[in-house]
Amino acid sequence: GYAYLRETDHQYDLILLDLPGARSDDLLHLYSTEFYRQVRQHLTDDGLAVTWAYSRYGFPEHRSAYLTTVAAAGFDSYFPYRAYGDSNRDGRDERGELFYALSPGPTPELALDSGGAYLDRHRDRYATRTWRPVPSFSGVTPNSVFHPNYDIIVDYGP
Repeated sequence: GYAYLRETDHQYDLILLDLPGARSDDLLHLYSTEFYRQVRQHLTDDGLAVTWAYSRYGFPEHRSAYLTTVAAAGFDSYFPYRAYGDSNRDGRDERGELFYALSPGPTPELALDSGGAYLDRHRDRYATRTWRPVPSFSGVTPNSVFHPNYDIIVDYGP
């Protein structure tokens, strides 16, 4: 993805990022201002990037470094949301993974009437969600290919 964005001039309405968690410095470039600037430059004027994210409760240092990096790359707003599903097959949907929709410009209204069966089932969970300004945390440096911020690496422990 990193190399492709450097080589193409295509513009996209939506870029979905299915990035692995940064568990070593081998993946720092995928969490860098340089990478997210490329993503931003390849979005149409009202385009969005969407990616999986770590929770502020489980990985606060990673989240702070990540959001500071995204802000430094030119993303103005983000929309945090969770996916819901019956992961343990007990007939009830549980709160699942956290995602961020990232916008470098105008933030679109949620079209809750066009989301299909999934959105029909979970409409109340998304109806109250709003776009937020991407924060830049005081004392936290953005991650850069040239000046790494190792707080972006997630350490799951032993």
